[in-house]
Formats: sequence, C-alpha cells, structure tokens
Amino acid sequence: MKHTKGKWELDRSGVATAIKSGDVCVASIYNQDKRIKGMEVWANDAYDTSETDANANLIASAPEMLRIIKDVVIIEKKLGHDGSSVFWRCENFLSKIKKTNKKGEIK
Repeated sequence: MKHTKGKWELDRSGVATAIKSGDVCVASIYNQDKRIKGMEVWANDAYDTSETDANANLIASAPEMLRIIKDVVIIEKKLGHDGSSVFWRCENFLSKIKKTNKKGEIK
C-alpha cells in the first residue's frame, strides 16, 4: 500500500480547503461554510467553518489512523488475540484500503 507519507496539514484558501503534505496536495474539499446570520459577507468571521474544518481534519488524520490500526493488528497478533473481533475488524479495514482503486473507491 502506497500513500503520501508525512504529516498532512490543512491549507484553507478561497472556496476549497487543501489537505497537503509539504508541497503535495493530497486532497481538496469544497468549503461547506455557512454564513452567520446578520454578518456582512466580507467580514473575516462571517462564516461558520466548523463543518469544513471537521471534514478536513478527519481526512488529514488518515495517515495517523492507518498507523494506529496497523499497530493494533501487530499488538493483537503478539498477544495471541488474532481471533478477536477487534483484530478482524482492523484486518478487514486494512484489506479494503489495499483494494482501493485510483479514484479512491473501495472495491
């Protein structure tokens, strides 16, 4: 499985939020910002960015989540729990990631 390594960070500008690793744009999401009632359009704090920020942070945390899932599988195997539901759910998730096509769809 190959993905862009390193810490993924957010770059918010314009109508989209980019998830980047260094100079590489890993993903970009359209901002779902909602204008706060009564605020002027041009005001810096006129928009509620919480949903966009939450979605972007979830995507940006993917490398860390993947590392944690891999660690869980290793620990479960070492403890002899490779028959546990936690082990099998993590293994199943990792196998789905390996089957993801270039469009990001899980086969």
